[in-house]
Amino acid sequence: MLFVVLVEPETPGNIGSVARVMKNFGVRQLLLVNPKCSHLDGEAYGRAMHARDILKVATVAKDFSSLKKFDYVIGTTAALGSDYNVLRSPITPDQLTLQLQRFKGSGKGERAKIALVFGREGTGLTSREIGSCDLVVTIPASKKYRALNISHAVAIVLYELFRSSKSAKLTSHIPLASRHEKKVAMSMVSEILAGMDFATGSKKETRRLVWQRLINKSFLTRREMYALLGFLRKTIKVIKK
Repeated sequence: MLFVVLVEPETPGNIGSVARVMKNFGVRQLLLVNPKCSHLDGEAYGRAMHARDILKVATVAKDFSSLKKFDYVIGTTAALGSDYNVLRSPITPDQLTLQLQRFKGSGKGERAKIALVFGREGTGLTSREIGSCDLVVTIPASKKYRALNISHAVAIVLYELFRSSKSAKLTSHIPLASRHEKKVAMSMVSEILAGMDFATGSKKETRRLVWQRLINKSFLTRREMYALLGFLRKTIKVIKK
C-alpha cells in the first residue's frame, strides 16, 4: 500500500492540489507529518476538487519518527550530492518504478506499506530525515532551478508508478524482504565491519552507510535476502576463527 507523505506542509492549497493528483493516479492514502495548516481548510477543499474524500480521511502524525511503521520509506529531494555524499545519491522516478515492479510485500505475506515522502515547500527534507529513508528519489530538472512545486513533484512520481503498474503485476507474487530482515542484515554487516581495521572511524561509518544503501536500494526479494544473510553468517564465522 502506497502512502503519500507531506512533511510539515504550510499551504492548504498545496495539500489540496496533492490530493487531486493522488486521485488522478489512484492513490488514496495521505499522511501529513506535523502540518502547519489544516488540510480541511476551504482553500485545500477548493484545490482538491473531486478528491475531497482523500482530504477527509487523511491522517496526521506528530513527527518524522512515525514513519518507522512503514516497510519502506522513500524520500525525495532536489538537492543532489557528490559521489562521496552517500545520503544524497538518489535514483530517478523511472528507476524507482523498476525497483518496485517486483513489489508485493514483506512480513507475513501482506502488502508492504510504502511511504513516498515529500519535504517542506521551502527547504525540503533535512539530511537527518533523508538518512532515515531507505532510498532517495530525485526528479531530473534544470540545474538553474531544480526545485519543483510540491504537487508537480508528486504528479511526476505517481505518474511513473502508475504507468508501470501493469508491469508490476507480473511479479507481484514475489515477496520482498521485510524491514526486520534488513535490520538483521545490517547488524551482521556492522559486526563484520567492527572486526576490520579502518584508518578513521568516519571511513568505517561511510562503509556502513554504503552497505545500508545497497541493501535498501536493491529491494531484495525474501529469497535473495536469505541468501545474503547466509553469506554474512558464514563471513562472521570465518572472521571469528
